Amino acid sequence: MPVASDECYAEFTWAGAPRSILEHGSAGVLAVHSCSKRSNLAGMRAGFYAGDEELVGYLKLVRQHAGFMVPAPVQAAVAVAFDDDEHVNVQRERYRDRLTQMSGALQDFGVEAPMPEGAFYLWCSKEGLDGWQLASEIAERGARDQPGRTLRRGWARFRAARGRPERRTTRAGRLETSRRLNLASTMAT
Repeated sequence: MPVASDECYAEFTWAGAPRSILEHGSAGVLAVHSCSKRSNLAGMRAGFYAGDEELVGYLKLVRQHAGFMVPAPVQAAVAVAFDDDEHVNVQRERYRDRLTQMSGALQDFGVEAPMPEGAFYLWCSKEGLDGWQLASEIAERGARDQPGRTLRRGWARFRAARGRPERRTTRAGRLETSRRLNLASTMAT
């Protein structure tokens, strides 16, 4: 039974160095990588897989005969992207800053939003609320994202990769403004 490891976000590991299933050998194993988040090239729909020599050879034949060939200009662009780690370091810090900002804003709002060990999203929870209720409560204060019900019951998920930078800053800012207004109205009564 082959095992495929999704390692598309391996560069976004905050607790230690990135890891690969290939560290334990390649027999019956594929590691799958993408340049979508790593290099902000989601539209290219390109990456690579590595691992078991027979599996890689078989998939190469399937891709050729099924017409799943990646155009040469896309291959060239992806090769350049995978050959450069500096832009990945910049992207990693960008995501870490966004996560830190949103985590702080959510925690100030009373939402448990710990920094992940890896990834570019936060899993959030609040005592007494399910994921839909939490996402709704946060949306009422100006920040929207996805209830985590289909992914992780009882949680909401906020992505650092979502939307334009000014909108992410605005989401965290709206939560901060809402928190301050709640504090001000509490003090006034």
